[in-house]
Amino acid sequence: MKTILYLFCCLIAINILLFPQENSTINPEFYKTWLRYEFYSDIMRGKTPRESMKMQPVMQLFFSQNKNTVLIGSFNEELDRKFKVVTPDTIEIYKQSNNKTPEFTISLFEDNNETKLLVDDGKEKMIFKGLDKKYYDEGKGVNYFINDRLIAGEYVSTEDSTTKVIFTFDGKITGLKNFKKYLIPIFGIGLPLDFDTIILAYRNNGKRKHEVFHWKKSGDKITLYNISKSSDDEMDGGRYLNSKILDKYLEL
Repeated sequence: MKTILYLFCCLIAINILLFPQENSTINPEFYKTWLRYEFYSDIMRGKTPRESMKMQPVMQLFFSQNKNTVLIGSFNEELDRKFKVVTPDTIEIYKQSNNKTPEFTISLFEDNNETKLLVDDGKEKMIFKGLDKKYYDEGKGVNYFINDRLIAGEYVSTEDSTTKVIFTFDGKITGLKNFKKYLIPIFGIGLPLDFDTIILAYRNNGKRKHEVFHWKKSGDKITLYNISKSSDDEMDGGRYLNSKILDKYLEL
């Protein structure tokens, strides 16, 4: 009987070692919005997303505490993936068609007293930076970080000192006509590729509307410029593709 019990315990131990369990506990440090380090460094230096754009398939990750999944992908395509826990600091992601070789091995590591993320796809090893807690938001965390670094703040019109405009890091606007939200595109599908753009959104008769402007920052000043468009139809995905910068819209 003791021999059978011993063998049974050995089988359980081997199973745990060879076949990581999806319900195992991971290090709480995973639960962040993670950004590819090269892109993070560019934004910290004041570069815009367009200037920093990199087309690699893995640029950001988001670990969801509610769903026990990781959102992984580029800036225009992300997949919500389940993972297996190897150790509290290492997880593996498998393709549904291949459960033998991991598609990604993701590990926490320490670098100069800072916790970073290493993503290994078998061909390349990529380093990611964890963003602050206030950017912990599925689908929007990277946008919040970019807003905060590049545009968030309170501004006064250079033409009218009574006009104060506030951009918050979470994409809200106050003081600028009827615009309520803004977005600095990370991956500007259907937008010009040769200058920076910002999308300002508003509601008209209950319907969501938006306008696109060129924006430029110099020191603490931001200037918005009108840009040309091929049509007024917001359903026309190519109306800004060949846009040109026109006259100044507002200087703050």
